[in-house]
Amino acid sequence: MKKIIYFLLLAAGVFSCTPYNDYNSVKVNVYSRFSELPLNSVKPEGWLKNYLVNQRNGLTGHLEVAGFPFDSSGWGSKSKDTTSWWPYEQTAYWIDGMIRCGYLLDDTFLINKALGKIHRALANVDSLGYIGPSFMKTDNMNNHWPLVVFFRALMAQYSATGDPQVLKAIMTHYHNLKFDLCSEREQVNIENMLWFYSRTGDTSLLCLAKKVYACYNEGKCKDELLAKNCLLKGEKLDVHGVSFNEVAKLGAIMYMYTGDTNYLRVAESAYRIVDKYYMMVDGVHVSSENFHYPPDALMSHETCVISDYTWSLGYMLMATGDASYADKIEKAMFNASPGCVFKDFKALQYFSCPNQVLATNTSNHNHYWKGNKTMRFAPTPWPNIPCCPGNVNRAMPDFACRLWMTTSQGNIVAAMYAPCELHCSVNKEEISIKEKTDYPFDNKIRFIFNTGLKEPFIFRIPSWCANPGIQINGKNENIELKPGTYVQLNRQIKKGDTITLMLPQDIRISRWPDNGIAVERGPLVYSLNIKGSWTQVEEEKYSTKDFPAWNGIPESPWNYAMCMDKPESFIFKAAGTISGNPWENPPYEIKATAKLIKGWKIIYQDTVMNQRWSKVVENGVITHKLFDNILYTGKFAFTPKLPDITYLKKNAEEKIDTISLVPYGCTRLRITIFPDLEALKGQ
Repeated sequence: MKKIIYFLLLAAGVFSCTPYNDYNSVKVNVYSRFSELPLNSVKPEGWLKNYLVNQRNGLTGHLEVAGFPFDSSGWGSKSKDTTSWWPYEQTAYWIDGMIRCGYLLDDTFLINKALGKIHRALANVDSLGYIGPSFMKTDNMNNHWPLVVFFRALMAQYSATGDPQVLKAIMTHYHNLKFDLCSEREQVNIENMLWFYSRTGDTSLLCLAKKVYACYNEGKCKDELLAKNCLLKGEKLDVHGVSFNEVAKLGAIMYMYTGDTNYLRVAESAYRIVDKYYMMVDGVHVSSENFHYPPDALMSHETCVISDYTWSLGYMLMATGDASYADKIEKAMFNASPGCVFKDFKALQYFSCPNQVLATNTSNHNHYWKGNKTMRFAPTPWPNIPCCPGNVNRAMPDFACRLWMTTSQGNIVAAMYAPCELHCSVNKEEISIKEKTDYPFDNKIRFIFNTGLKEPFIFRIPSWCANPGIQINGKNENIELKPGTYVQLNRQIKKGDTITLMLPQDIRISRWPDNGIAVERGPLVYSLNIKGSWTQVEEEKYSTKDFPAWNGIPESPWNYAMCMDKPESFIFKAAGTISGNPWENPPYEIKATAKLIKGWKIIYQDTVMNQRWSKVVENGVITHKLFDNILYTGKFAFTPKLPDITYLKKNAEEKIDTISLVPYGCTRLRITIFPDLEALKGQ
């Protein structure tokens, strides 16, 4: 059916757009509120720079230690290391994260390593200009999806350098494209088409993007990512998390270049579904690997989804100017992202979650491949499937390069906050601003203007901040600062001026399924940091002495229930200084009272029944059938669910202990969602 639709469209001339071959700078009518600045406009400082340096010295700079496909020639050669599309997807994730990290750090090693792969790929295009291996030049499902990921690396290179070779290669590729791109993942090529359309004014790319979007969404299949059938209905979905984010954002991107609000409505509806049903306490939605409900203390997400969710929300932010999307990105980047990696960035978890009292190669408590000894919960360079080792390299560089944005009028926008410097040219005006801060660990952000600003300055007040304040050159200013909005400062800013933004961080309580309670402060979530015993695991070909895999088991008590659930009852205090890597040494802690729960302990099993369900489309209707039902034998150990209220009443210790909570991203083993003993009152 998909091919029939495509050939009908082709016959009608919908794919016969005339190429525009003038690659000079062209003004494109953009309807988005904000736009990206060139990649190398931002220079990270402080903890952000140190985090990226750890990436450089860790997996981002040396991912070949994880074995295939990262040690293969891949995109950089004509040789056939594989005839499957997935190795190209996963190496492209790595190349994209590597080149962005390289330009942000101005690091020759990373830049040259990434460019070596990019330039060899561009040197091996076919006679028609098609980029990629020859076996992907067919119309098989997902064959053209890895190009989306690889082209993001080309977008990064062009953003940083303006390299005309990149521009010409991309335009030639899409002008000679012979495929409809109407499948779920392949339609995401729309993202690349429209990004390069904005740089060239080539209306054939806009035309092609419209037709691909229509081709997918007007199809007869009952795919759960179709706009009209599902995303606009606002109902629960059973869909793969990465696929959701890649597709859901497309409506926002289409709106950015057409001004058609019907596209935007689809994207906004999609992310309301996530907020309503699937959002976890660490700022990222459930995805293990599909959506599951409700988002309790043991629900997990892939590391892949952290990168894809925040990248997609970046488009939502640009399309709408809605500050809530920036809040969501920050929460994910300051909690989920550092919370799934070792602090030297040499190992990651495939799955991570709010409550994980152990992280081993037999502790995967998720419904997906439960207990399959697949390294999916253990920190390792290669957790069985290499998508996450590739994709983890994108998350923090993507965040860093979008810290600052601009409006179509040339206003500079401090979109999100972290220590950095901005150096850019807008409307032929050179701009240099130093953002001096320890945010999110501190509540003060100083903007030091090394140049003046002719246009108004725009900055964000997070929705969680009830009492923000602002000083200009040390003097308090009476300016309306509404939480959850971007504020436009309509005054001339001179060279040497300093604007100080104060964002007091109050403790908040959030509630979760199964009588769960969590503690948050500002953009940070706080967790019990469980002391762990870590043992290196020999994984032939997938880890080394310098990049080992690990098993972690608890060495300190963790089975606590919270004795208080009022924000004013908690005590916030300094735990040390804000060092170069605050994710390793927590600078702050929150003191709370709790009781140990007798019998709430790790679950040990000798056998595990793995039930996997597969989505099946029969006669245009989605059904789910048991795919396999396999009994695994071994020594398994799992983090337990929260005990219910009846169990708490019978098994809470009399003694009250004081426990220390630290930022979620500082932990490896943790309890984040606690049983709430206060709920026993009145029982």
